[in-house]
Amino acid sequence: MTLTSILESSYRNYPEKTAIFYKEKKVSYKQLYHQSRSLASFFVHNGLKKGDRVGLIVKKTPDAIIAFLGIAQSGGIFYSVDYNQPKDSIQYTIDLTRPAFLIISSEFLDSLKTLNIHKHDTKIIIIGDENPDYPTLQEAISFEVKPGVDMKIDKRDPVYLNFTSGSTGKPKGAVTTHDNLYWNTKSVVETFKFNEDDIHLCGFPIFTHPHELFCRAIYTGGSLVLTDDFLPKTITSAVEKYKVTCLMAISLIYENLLRYQSTTTALTTLRIAESAGMHVDSDLIKSFKEKFNVNITAAWGSTETTGIALSNPTESSKLDSIGTPCPYYEIKIVDENCNAVGANKIGEMIIKGRPNISGYFNNEKESKNLIKNGWLHTGDMVRRDPEEFYYFISRKSRMIKVAGWKVYPNEIEEILTSHPDVVECAVTKISDQTLGELPRAVVVLQEKSLVSSGELRRYCSQRTAKYKVPAIVDIVDALPKAPSGKILYQSL
Repeated sequence: MTLTSILESSYRNYPEKTAIFYKEKKVSYKQLYHQSRSLASFFVHNGLKKGDRVGLIVKKTPDAIIAFLGIAQSGGIFYSVDYNQPKDSIQYTIDLTRPAFLIISSEFLDSLKTLNIHKHDTKIIIIGDENPDYPTLQEAISFEVKPGVDMKIDKRDPVYLNFTSGSTGKPKGAVTTHDNLYWNTKSVVETFKFNEDDIHLCGFPIFTHPHELFCRAIYTGGSLVLTDDFLPKTITSAVEKYKVTCLMAISLIYENLLRYQSTTTALTTLRIAESAGMHVDSDLIKSFKEKFNVNITAAWGSTETTGIALSNPTESSKLDSIGTPCPYYEIKIVDENCNAVGANKIGEMIIKGRPNISGYFNNEKESKNLIKNGWLHTGDMVRRDPEEFYYFISRKSRMIKVAGWKVYPNEIEEILTSHPDVVECAVTKISDQTLGELPRAVVVLQEKSLVSSGELRRYCSQRTAKYKVPAIVDIVDALPKAPSGKILYQSL
């Protein structure tokens, strides 16, 4: 199936049902289908050709979802730009993709003055008030559907570029096909048993895995909720107002909910609280369950697998695990020579499956490094227990070699965050003339804490091997983070 046929199926089955809730606005499947179809017609009759890219610098609103679906129906390839990035980074993405159209929210119009858009003959569409210089999205979604909009869409056609966060370098555009989206969505729907009665709230920004905002709901005929931010008060209000049943967020969001929400009667409609993108501490899972009577379901996913590929069963007692493989994914753990390793041995996780991308847009070198002999190399070091549950250890690139000994930062981070005065921390590596590399910890303390770096080093030395103890512990006010909440290790 294609994204176009998935939308049409839900429109045929649930025409009057609300597909999108946003503040006081409701968009039915009938409106979603016809408006996105009109937009597709607008694109085609204004020169869009199959395979052309369409960029979006937009907020998380129904207009953005309509735009994504309209681009897909026109045969275009959509992608969302992180508007928080500096001008040079945004320009890099524009130059890489050479968009035929750029859809931009009116509040970001000033950024057009700082970007060189027109060298690519890019046409502009505005979301917001009428503009004398550019057509608005409202005009485009009111466009008469004319012959020619029914582009022949193949499941193998690219439908969007899912950009990596760029937390370890320049962002890379994962070329995601209709087929990739279908199989990942089918996988997660079967894993969590989503159905047409579910109401979904996704905590990802519009430019981070944007398909997660709408694919699950549209596939099942369910509903999705959009919010302007993901502050605890906003989430709690949205869950209560719209009777949200499925929440997708990083662990930091769940920690904030625990701190903010004093009553245990909140979030009562939730049946799935899914967490991916960051490590989920077992203490957080226990505390959340005790307070809200909902299990946080830890999962592992990536841009390159088009979403989650492993999930920990809701009632699992292995709280530190990232779970077992989801349907349609095959997983192996291999050593440095790509030989499979046995149970409880640490190695790199490699993955096969229909949801996996085939490479990065206009980046042959990185694409070859990603896929080898049909297997996607994740760069994540994991282990598997005898019951086939997987455990995340560290990013391969973050592994520290101290005089030949392998040190995984996650282990040190878990020790430090178990200290009552530590809010969060990140472990990196520094060069050493004698030992090669040494661990360095960057720590955020509780307000008014007087604990010293030396005390934290002693705390570690009592709980791990001497060579794993951080040589340096820097205490800072905050860790640098991307909008998605991921720590920017290259900035430490």
